[in-house]
Amino acid sequence: MPDEVMQIAGRIKDIREATGLTPQEVANTIGMDADLYLRYESGEEDMPIGFLTRFSDSFSIPLTSLLSGEEPKLSHYFITRHGKGIEVQRHPGYVYQALAHRFMNKKCEPFYVTVEPGMGDAKLNAHMGQELDYVLEGKLKVIVGEQELILEKGDCIYLDSAYMHGLQALEDEPASFLAIVLK
Repeated sequence: MPDEVMQIAGRIKDIREATGLTPQEVANTIGMDADLYLRYESGEEDMPIGFLTRFSDSFSIPLTSLLSGEEPKLSHYFITRHGKGIEVQRHPGYVYQALAHRFMNKKCEPFYVTVEPGMGDAKLNAHMGQELDYVLEGKLKVIVGEQELILEKGDCIYLDSAYMHGLQALEDEPASFLAIVLK
């Protein structure tokens, strides 16, 4: 696994151990299979953003702290310069840039996301909260539950992210969108 995945896995294990919980207890808390949880915690398998969100919410830890290992420190405002967000590659073909990783007590997690074409079917996940996705470039197929929708530049979807959902770049060009995950 990439070093970044191993670092996140290490932080997950450290948090679990610091709270004195067993892997089974954490898996039960976030509603998943204990064997899969252990594969995530050991870094054997890459973690989807839905898992990371559920884990961070369960332990009241900012998602970006889990991703970056840094604690948010700013409370008045925070600027992320072009291309300078903390980059996270959660699935092959998906690159997330955290846009407010140093801001304390966020009510949402904003990400700039790029999805490469030709990556096969959309990776589906679910997490607590709601999500707004605004397409900046390209064309996306969005799946929410059983629905398949097509979004183009300037289109926006707001969804209950507890439902299985995923996005896939269409045609032969990458698609980028602003994702705002609300807690």
